[in-house]
Amino acid sequence: MKVRSRSRRRRKIWGRLLIFIVAAGAVIGLDGMMRPIVREVSASQTQIAVHRIIQQAVLEVLEEDDLRYQSFVTLQQNVRGETTALTTNTVQINRLQAQLLEKILDSLQANREMRVTLPLGTLLGSQFLAGRGPDVTLRLIPAGTVKTRIINQFDEAGINQTRHRIQLQVTVDMLSVLPGYRISSEAQTTVVLAETIIVGLVPDAYTEVYGGTDDLVGMIQDYEALTG
Repeated sequence: MKVRSRSRRRRKIWGRLLIFIVAAGAVIGLDGMMRPIVREVSASQTQIAVHRIIQQAVLEVLEEDDLRYQSFVTLQQNVRGETTALTTNTVQINRLQAQLLEKILDSLQANREMRVTLPLGTLLGSQFLAGRGPDVTLRLIPAGTVKTRIINQFDEAGINQTRHRIQLQVTVDMLSVLPGYRISSEAQTTVVLAETIIVGLVPDAYTEVYGGTDDLVGMIQDYEALTG
């Protein structure tokens, strides 16, 4: 009787151990399958949320100061009315960049913990289950620094037309948190601060002016300035 009793206990122990191993393997396998999907979904949601905050912050600053393209760039034309040079007021742009950085930091602080609700089926990455299942709350938390960069972009806008855009690129380190996961990601978005269409040939000179006075006194750096 004792031998049978011991044998049963051993079988129960081995049975429970086998169940535990199978369950642990299933959990590890499910985690390995879900983690890349969760990372991708959280990065996408982070990008959307951060872009919305930055876009709103930029609009508020531009409207408050009534800033337009002419606030940053002076176009020089020849007697035929063709644009021959652009002079960029870097001091004004740097001032705006500092204002925007402060505004973005304030906005992120006000939204210190953003929450996004997603159906579980969406996190599983199944097309059949997408948008279905119980809701899972994803918390988005700013983590780390906010970096900004001004970009001047020139591209063709038509026959003898060039589009000049002054853009702000913002990079934010974010932390996405949901049950069982803490995922670090980088959200980067670019917004247009000002733009114009330049009619005529591409300007021969692009000048950045460093100095605070309206008569453009200061150090001037010319890029590929042509004469004649």
